[in-house]
Amino acid sequence: MVGVARVKKIKISYIVGDEALLDRIEPLWSGLNQQNISSSLSFKPYYRALTFDKRKSALMQKAQAAVLRVELAIDDSTNHAVGYCVTSLDNGGTGEIESIYVDKPFRGLSIGDKMMNSAIAWMEQKGANTKLVSVAAGNEQACKFYEQYGFRPRRTVMEQIKNSP
Repeated sequence: MVGVARVKKIKISYIVGDEALLDRIEPLWSGLNQQNISSSLSFKPYYRALTFDKRKSALMQKAQAAVLRVELAIDDSTNHAVGYCVTSLDNGGTGEIESIYVDKPFRGLSIGDKMMNSAIAWMEQKGANTKLVSVAAGNEQACKFYEQYGFRPRRTVMEQIKNSP
């Protein structure tokens, strides 16, 4: 007898809003921060010291000078967020993917793809003339993901580590 594996069909809904949705990304943001701690070659102490409250504060400050868009991917069976994308657009027409993350068990379901396409369409609809995304050093595999959407490296920014000679 051949065993039959039953695959649970996952239904994902998407919610789009502004900075009022930021608190809902906290558990996922923590997953992203843990990923950055694991992959960072030189800035582990920075990511260890970075709290969600600090990151949220920086995004809230940005929201005062720009438009902030938050998209959540929600697992309909649990009503929990399984992915998010935070995008901004400043008054100068620069749009930025501020942060995007999909929880590991939900990767491979095109959730990140849907949110990236949605964020890019939003930036274009709002008149962005430049679109940016920053990738933490050590997370270079993310570059392949962003390249699918036309993002390419333009420059490398280096930051001095505290207590370096």
